[in-house]
Amino acid sequence: MKIGVEKSTKIKEKSGQLKISYSLALRYLALEEVLKRIYTSEYRENLYLINPLVVNVESNTVGESLNFYYIKNKKKAIYGRNNPKKELCIQDLEFDFSKKMLIRIMKNDKDSPIKWNAEFFYQEDDAQWNLEAVYEQMKIPITLHIRQISTMSFKKEYMSYKFYFLDVDAIGSKKDIDILIYPRERLAIDEMFEILGKLELIDSMNAYYTLNEILKKQSLSGMHLMEYAKSISNEKTKKIQYVEKLKEYKNYSYMRKRWDKFLHNKKIESDSWEVVMDRIVSFIDPIWNAYCKNSVFVKDWMPGLNRFLG
Repeated sequence: MKIGVEKSTKIKEKSGQLKISYSLALRYLALEEVLKRIYTSEYRENLYLINPLVVNVESNTVGESLNFYYIKNKKKAIYGRNNPKKELCIQDLEFDFSKKMLIRIMKNDKDSPIKWNAEFFYQEDDAQWNLEAVYEQMKIPITLHIRQISTMSFKKEYMSYKFYFLDVDAIGSKKDIDILIYPRERLAIDEMFEILGKLELIDSMNAYYTLNEILKKQSLSGMHLMEYAKSISNEKTKKIQYVEKLKEYKNYSYMRKRWDKFLHNKKIESDSWEVVMDRIVSFIDPIWNAYCKNSVFVKDWMPGLNRFLG
């Protein structure tokens, strides 16, 4: 049996075990290799994966891009235990630096079963990689976005990921990696302030989508949520009745149409606008009230119940 055919058979077996299509299994194979390349590279301590659910087979993330935040090192910071003399990632995420990052991470490797093609775009502080994984004459598109944020007022958090589709024995890789992730509580608060701060003038409905997906699938620490809220806001915001205005959006046809158009353009499925707004308001209302009153908030968000409990 040819090696290529044997590898293809293994992927088909795994897709059967998970009851997913072969093409979807290939997508997860490609995603795993991208993550392996990033988190074994010199950039692994500076790229924070925002949406780790994208590599969860049970999540509804088909077609969703890999999204990262880049946080540069302070000047003259020494990088890594394995290479103590080399200073890396002290630059801003500008065109030349982000393109160099793409080349260094995604250059073709003779030991990899996947050959990669890539296009690079840079616009308004967003580095976009349009990747194409070529495996057994099949092409799998993967889009990756990287944006820079300037501050880091949180402890680094890692997610251990065990490879399932990638044949780590064949390429001489470890069976798992530590993925640097952006804390989900911080992301939820970021999206909350994006929604409340811009209301109907919000540029994209992505904040609603991201927050809804978090609230549907992940538990959240109320204590951490409040810590992040206090760290990125100011006293003036407490005087504005954002939440009361937001509650009216459930029946706001303009926002419902924007939501439906967003899902259609992104080719993704999600909840109805009414369900999304019920869930988001149930999350924001108690957090906002506690924040405005400077009170302690120790309840945790329970995704199955769509409310805080504790």
